[in-house]
Amino acid sequence: MPAAPAPAADLSTWHLRNMSLTSAASGNGIYIAVGKYGFMMRSTDGDTWTKVSSGVEDELGDVAYGNGVFVAVGGNTVLISSDGLTWNEYTPPAGFYSYNIAFGNGSFVAINSSSSAFDSLDGINWTERTLPTISTLTDIIYGYGMFVVVGYSGTVITAPVADLSTWTLRTSGTIQALWQVSYRNTPPNLFVAVGASGTVITSTNGVTWTVQTSGISQTLMTVGYGNGLFVTSGSNSSADAGHIWTSTNGISWTEQASPAYEWFFDVLYAGSNYFLIGGKIITSTNGTAWSIVHGGTGWDIWSVAYGNGVYTAGTLTGDIIISSDGIRWTKPNYPDVTTIVDMAYCPTNQRFVGGISNGLIYSGDNGVTWNSHAFVPAESLNGLYYVHDRFIGTCANGSLILSPYGITWSDYSTASSASLQGATYGNNTFVVVGYGGEVVTSQNGGASWQVQTSVTGNNLRSVAYGNGTFVAAGGINHDVITSSDGINWTLQAGILPILTCYSIVFYDDVFLAIGSNGWVYSSSDGTAWSPVDVPAASTLFCGTADGPGVTMVGLNGAVIQLDPPPGLGGGGGSSSGGCFISSVVH
Repeated sequence: MPAAPAPAADLSTWHLRNMSLTSAASGNGIYIAVGKYGFMMRSTDGDTWTKVSSGVEDELGDVAYGNGVFVAVGGNTVLISSDGLTWNEYTPPAGFYSYNIAFGNGSFVAINSSSSAFDSLDGINWTERTLPTISTLTDIIYGYGMFVVVGYSGTVITAPVADLSTWTLRTSGTIQALWQVSYRNTPPNLFVAVGASGTVITSTNGVTWTVQTSGISQTLMTVGYGNGLFVTSGSNSSADAGHIWTSTNGISWTEQASPAYEWFFDVLYAGSNYFLIGGKIITSTNGTAWSIVHGGTGWDIWSVAYGNGVYTAGTLTGDIIISSDGIRWTKPNYPDVTTIVDMAYCPTNQRFVGGISNGLIYSGDNGVTWNSHAFVPAESLNGLYYVHDRFIGTCANGSLILSPYGITWSDYSTASSASLQGATYGNNTFVVVGYGGEVVTSQNGGASWQVQTSVTGNNLRSVAYGNGTFVAAGGINHDVITSSDGINWTLQAGILPILTCYSIVFYDDVFLAIGSNGWVYSSSDGTAWSPVDVPAASTLFCGTADGPGVTMVGLNGAVIQLDPPPGLGGGGGSSSGGCFISSVVH
């Protein structure tokens, strides 16, 4: 393989917007939240959160504060910090594999997923204890002079803090999985544990438990207590995530309005505020009115477009979400659809258009309100782009749809029968690529289309133009094809080490190929590729360079953004001819 050309762009400053946080703790005026991929956020007021380096890329499952330090755990990883800024990793003893930790009466206690617990005074030196269960354990809390552990099949285990070598299995009264437990530390003292199918069990002493009729059918993932109020959250699916309920007694629950469709995995009460922790951080002063203070999205995002200071994105479940910065996302008003195939934006009349498999939706007010378009494509829609001076929709069976402003649309047939996918423009030529290595072009404004000789049988999902070169890719055999005119193509066989390339974006003299497992590669001409270190492990489906820097989105709410270099703002994806080109395909 030839040496990769040195890219011109600075690709080092990426920001992970989806946080995938799992737990939070507070102490000494500091808030810490931890999560997947070693992700860690810090705040001193609960309003402004800043990402800090944990020094690891492991999943961090829990964090606790005590004896002047924070201790975070994730598998066989133990991190300790006194200020939440500088973290030191310590090697735990053999057999330590924990995602749950609590602090109480001078001791940290971490539980393995089953069969054992470890206790420590400092988070460095640990003593192993045997637990009387083989069930999967999910949470631990300190209260009423004891540690209480919950888990699958209604498991409840307790140990008095005075004797952490003695753990006792309790009768919970349920066989449902219990996901989290909380404790009211003011009289009347009360433990509340929640779990699958709206399960709620309570205990005044941690020994005797009562199953309550919660009136909730959703699986409850988290519960916490503060200032006279229990808070829980849960859902039965990602499409219905983000429900919040509150209770003063752990028995009767009232649902509250949620500002985020998100799985939440922890409740923190600190500084007179409640916090729900997940893909977003949301907060409330009273448990009733909630607002987002930090966070990305919780959806699997299939498409994204940018225009007039707004990002619009479509999800695999047919949701539309909008954001002014790629960090805080909200749901606007839109028609009931199943899957958003793609998004595109026309700067001339400031219109967003979304493609669904059998039609179009549009917004003329910065994505706030969406309406269905009367036009129905002759074939199923695969992708939607605004390139050069018009919208192009790529469809099945060699069909295209075109529109100058997204108002009046027309079907166009090509001589191809392939499923067409990606589209771009350069060198006075529209280029569309598709499955089976298909390439069709137009040099008369889309009035007629010609099928070009293919140099690969590999599926092509995306094409972009820059530096006087067309670059297309998309299959699973790592092929890339390149061309200077869109007519004559050269095969670069097996050179792109991405299992499936879903999108190619041209930005600041560099092609960026994105796809499976969060892999991103860069190239100046498409003939050799270098890996780009990005903070993502989820599959990335699409990217846009229309806004400031580059924004990429994908599974599990993945949103990553690259800062633009000094002097280069939105629309950094330019060809040498000065025409903005960005390719986003699925």
